[in-house]
Amino acid sequence: MNKAALKLDTFDIALLPLIQHPYIETVKDDSDDSYKRIRIHFKNGMQLSVVRGPYSYGGEQGLFEIAALDRNDDWFPELWDEEDAGDCVLGYCDIDKVNHYIQRLGTWAVTVCYSVRKNGRKKWYPILG
Repeated sequence: MNKAALKLDTFDIALLPLIQHPYIETVKDDSDDSYKRIRIHFKNGMQLSVVRGPYSYGGEQGLFEIAALDRNDDWFPELWDEEDAGDCVLGYCDIDKVNHYIQRLGTWAVTVCYSVRKNGRKKWYPILG
């Protein structure tokens, strides 16, 4: 797990206990001057983006905005529970909801399905089981 890039501030301190899960491969800090942003890469190929900033949904209240992505960096909103469904990103998440989705996404069994694009490259599609 790559923890060296994480900056220890209030954003990361809240998330540090969550990055200890055995199904997390790496955690990358993509923060900039405006947003605190980490990308969690799971061993099953899926990813979770966790963001907080002045324009993120819930950022001004200290809450998180999350997005599930597949190996191709495509949105994967099929992850959300029924009561959270409706958009590609899920805002206004407290730390418990972030942890819920880290556990849910990281423990899902993912079957890999490929299709070949016109340019000859494979596109990876997750089939969740």
